[in-house]
Amino acid sequence: MRTFLLATSSLVVSFGSTAQERPVDLVEELSEQTMDFLEDNQLDASEVDRLLDDVAVGGIARFALGKYSSRISQDDYRDYEVAFRAYLKGQLRDQLTRFSEGDIEIDDTNRRGNQSIIETTVTKPDGEKLEVNWRLRKSSEGWEVIDVEAMNLWLAIEQRAQFQAELDGSGGNIKSLIQTLDDSDAS
Repeated sequence: MRTFLLATSSLVVSFGSTAQERPVDLVEELSEQTMDFLEDNQLDASEVDRLLDDVAVGGIARFALGKYSSRISQDDYRDYEVAFRAYLKGQLRDQLTRFSEGDIEIDDTNRRGNQSIIETTVTKPDGEKLEVNWRLRKSSEGWEVIDVEAMNLWLAIEQRAQFQAELDGSGGNIKSLIQTLDDSDAS
């Protein structure tokens, strides 16, 4: 799995469902919070946990399973969700430091019904610019980030494709995917 994609994918989950009236407010607030956490160029365990507190990890994890989400037992799903959460924590801790001292600028907002896409540019300290588009959905609790596009890839969709390929290759064996997530978290 591509490290940079996973790092940016981790941004998706780190910006959970903080109640906001406008989707752009959510992107601004949570971008600032993440940058504040990164002032010391690292994320400690409590900061990572705090970033994940408001995240519907189960929904994201289930989406990533695609067609296999209804084919696994509740016990296996619980094990998978634990591995998925640990995997995301590891990605946040290890990869978001790339954005230390970076700047996020909001370029445009496009809203359709209960969804919105916020177009941003991330400028890293070395001047490198990366266009990042955020897909948000309004739920009963407020706006939440449901996907991020970077390098022309919608990352939740890409992760789903990767997980399904792993599951297809193992005959739908969820334990194989859990082991891959555990191994990725351990490395």
